[in-house]
This record gives sequence, C-alpha cells and structure tokens, in this order.
Amino acid sequence: PTGKKVEPKPAEAGDANARPAGAPDGGGAGGPGGPGGFGPGNFLGRQMLAAADKNSDQKLSRDEFTGLADAWFDKLDTDKAGKLDQEKFAERFGEVMGPPPEGGPGGRGGRGGGGRFIGPGFFGATDANKDNALTREEFKGAFAKWFTDWDADKSGALTEEKLREGLNAALPRPQFGGQGGPGGRGGVPRGAVRGRP
Repeated sequence: PTGKKVEPKPAEAGDANARPAGAPDGGGAGGPGGPGGFGPGNFLGRQMLAAADKNSDQKLSRDEFTGLADAWFDKLDTDKAGKLDQEKFAERFGEVMGPPPEGGPGGRGGRGGGGRFIGPGFFGATDANKDNALTREEFKGAFAKWFTDWDADKSGALTEEKLREGLNAALPRPQFGGQGGPGGRGGVPRGAVRGRP
C-alpha cells in the first residue's frame, strides 16, 4: 500500500461484472429488474408475446393470452396426465420457453436455459391450491387472473411492457447462485482503497 488511489479500468462491453450505468458504487440496483435485467418478465414477456400474438399486433388479447396457457400446458404435460408436479414442470419449462436471450442465464445452448431458474417460481405462482400438483384449470386460471390484473387501463390487451412488469411482480426473482445477492455485487466501492475508510 503506497497510499495511492487506484482508478479501476473502465468496464468493457460484455463484462459480466460491470455495473449498469448510473448504478451506485458498491452494488447494483435491486428489485426485480427492468429491461435487460434478470427479472423473470425480461425473459418471458417477449417469448410469450412471440408465441401467442396470432394477429401480429404486438399485444395479446385475453383469448390469445389464455390460449397460450392451453398451448404451454399441452407442451408441459407430455404424459397427458392432466397435472404436473414441480419437478416435471421445471424440467420441461425450459423447452416451452425456448432458448434464453443472448447472455441470459443458461444462455447459448445451456441445458434447460432460463427455464430451470424461472420454472419453480412460475409453478408456485400458478399452483392455486398449493398442493404441488398443477392442473390445466389452475394454469389457465392464473393466466386469466393475470390478464385482468395486468390490464389495469382496461385496454383489452397486454403489451410486452405490461407482460414484463406483470411477470416481474407475480414471479419471484430467479436465484442464479454465485456471488452477490439481491442488490448486486457488494464489496469495496469503486475508487476506494481496501482497508481504508
């Protein structure tokens, strides 16, 4: 220790440890994540819209949204048992979601993609009676309730933004493991010298 203040190098594009612009030193922004963050809606909103927007108007009607619940349940219930436990749901949810966005958790061919992180929370949010068995009726009922809740302006449609915000509010933030916790990487504030106030 020479007492010199050492300036960190500027973050390079794609640096996984880089703090978002405007984030305070010593930790990132908390919360469920805005656009580009790790909130579940940021992964699911775009995929839901792409899968269910039958008339290509960039929004989902109630019929399109609840129809998505039926289509997803068909893909999840490959055994045609009429119900799913959490383990099967989480295992199959990644296939329903498709590949995660570039740089997302489990990205670029990661087995199960983001589904293994988001699946358990999605299951919990849709298992209405909390009996660890999800039926088509519960799944479709959750989508219908979400539509009503998220269409606060009563426009009769959900945009990608409404989907993202609604999903981020309804689903728990995925736990990716590794360093840090909610609020981002802590530690010594940028520009500080370790061991000195």
